[in-house]
Amino acid sequence: TLHQAERKLGLDSHLVNIEHEVDWDKYADVDIHVPHTSFPVAIRKKLKKPPKLVFLSHGTPEHIFNLSIQEGKQGYGHADSLMFWIHQMQTADAICTFWPRHQAIMQQMCDKHTKVNLLPLGINKEFWAAGQTKGRYVGKPSVLSCENGHLIKWPLDLFTMWPWIYEQIPEA
Repeated sequence: TLHQAERKLGLDSHLVNIEHEVDWDKYADVDIHVPHTSFPVAIRKKLKKPPKLVFLSHGTPEHIFNLSIQEGKQGYGHADSLMFWIHQMQTADAICTFWPRHQAIMQQMCDKHTKVNLLPLGINKEFWAAGQTKGRYVGKPSVLSCENGHLIKWPLDLFTMWPWIYEQIPEA
């Protein structure tokens, strides 16, 4: 969606999945790279100039901390989410996030010369246009939980309390 919005603004933006075969000659002199996570060394070698990297931190800080412990891969590098996050904040040409809360947490982790930029998210009004519900998820209220089931965002409370909610609001 970011790529599509950039194109609508007239930017020469490209979305490239490096997991697939890519003709890097087409992107060899791109001005700015915004990798999802890391920027592989093999790709760096194919570029005509050193890349300007934007670290777009989209994970909840608590989730990053939690994964670092939960995964049990303490050490250095990409396998340790906290170490990777800190490394990106130290080495990226620009650091960005979408949420003021994440910006505040990240900013206090940086030195005083590093700026964490806030990029407020827009809303794709074409996609989220008014309309009728399409399917069995009708309810008053209609409740849908689409969160990843991690300890910091655990849906268990919603599941266990749902029978009592339904008892009080049977049309939900």
